[in-house]
Amino acid sequence: MKNISKYYFPISYFICSIILSGCVSNFTPIIPEVHLLSTEPSEEMRTAFLGDVMISRSQTQIFDTVLVKQTTKAGGFLNGWITILPGEYIAKHLDGKWTYFLADTVLWNNGVVGDSPVQGGVRVSRESGEIQLFATPTAGPRAHAKFDSNPGFDFVEKPFLSRGGYLEELIYAGKTTGALSLNYRKTWGENSINPELQVISFNIEKDKFLEYKGARIEVIDYNSNRIQYKVYRNFSKQIN
Repeated sequence: MKNISKYYFPISYFICSIILSGCVSNFTPIIPEVHLLSTEPSEEMRTAFLGDVMISRSQTQIFDTVLVKQTTKAGGFLNGWITILPGEYIAKHLDGKWTYFLADTVLWNNGVVGDSPVQGGVRVSRESGEIQLFATPTAGPRAHAKFDSNPGFDFVEKPFLSRGGYLEELIYAGKTTGALSLNYRKTWGENSINPELQVISFNIEKDKFLEYKGARIEVIDYNSNRIQYKVYRNFSKQIN
């Protein structure tokens, strides 16, 4: 999001009003920018410590993201409350005026029944930078919580793996008897919870050049906790 950060101040939560809207907005989905990132080969000597990524290659999508650092409650006794929990929420939709950052759930309390989990999130005016919470109860119109003061949310651009994306990494795993160990980790699309992991051992005494899945690395020096190396080639373009 551009030119929004000037509106933010670190405040826990504020008294605000709830606006109930019976109108249905014509939402337009946001198409994120695709980024291709890759460790560039060079003659530069690099250093990685145990557990560090030595080389990587990825295709990600960049989303505008709101960072909610603490539970934020908005509303009033007469009109009800909207509560959003800490998390990172991605901009998913636009309408004529607002950008909508969707949360899995927000808590909607209409002042009669206790907190109920419903769809909702944060919305930001593209004209003024005004920030509101919104909730969409299963019964009744959508509710908007208008802040009297700024809630202190942070807005950033963040890369995310989504369908069609990938992340490949070669990670230093230390030294074993007569061998050097690396971990190869590959994550496909939205399957970031269960990445593929392979443990690789190289006999560095026979050859100081390591090759794996198209990548080529020269080992300059290493011990159990650190490796110094040069990258001559990254992973091959073909993902397999």
